[in-house]
Amino acid sequence: MRSRTTYVAYVSFRAVFIGVVLLSVFGVVGLAWKGWDAASEYFDRDEAKAQICSTLDAADRRDLLSTDTPKKLSNVEGALDSYTCRWATEDFRTVPAFVEAVSAPADKWATHARSALPSLLARSDANTASRLRKAADNATTSADGCRFAKLLFQATGARQGSNRLVAPVATSVTGAPAMLAQSCVDGTYAAVLVTAPGLKLDQSLARKTAGALRKVEDQLG
Repeated sequence: MRSRTTYVAYVSFRAVFIGVVLLSVFGVVGLAWKGWDAASEYFDRDEAKAQICSTLDAADRRDLLSTDTPKKLSNVEGALDSYTCRWATEDFRTVPAFVEAVSAPADKWATHARSALPSLLARSDANTASRLRKAADNATTSADGCRFAKLLFQATGARQGSNRLVAPVATSVTGAPAMLAQSCVDGTYAAVLVTAPGLKLDQSLARKTAGALRKVEDQLG
């Protein structure tokens, strides 16, 4: 059963560690045939992709972004792409406006998130940096992955032990404002991100993004 936790919302614009939602541009990776074991892994990835893309319907996304997001994009999160669904507006090639949802085993997320850790360590005190580095190195199970996530949440302003964090961020590629809700519960990292040029970062959007994250958790938990 999921633990009872409280969302922490920050509505003043600030730099926050983005976690898995790095919004980097990834190339298309070719699929090489490596036998049945490899094929089974890719089938599992296809199933995970279908599951995360079924979580937020058109109405949910319109409530978050106040516009339609009919374009479903692939190859947006590298190694975690199979656990990610990004829905964009019709003009996504020129306007970076989209909703993204993620649900991944926490250890897989932690492996992906380590690449962004140095920038956070540089802004942390020596004790926090040491704890984060150790937690990242030890995040080889889903439970350890969540322990790492909790430390990251705390380092960016959440209360100690918080499972969830909702905060405004700036995407690493476009610089557009965004609202990001993240959680790590029962070994699963989940996130919902909403971004668009001129997006209003307020309590209302924080609550809506938190609600969308809860829906992802409930559907895939």
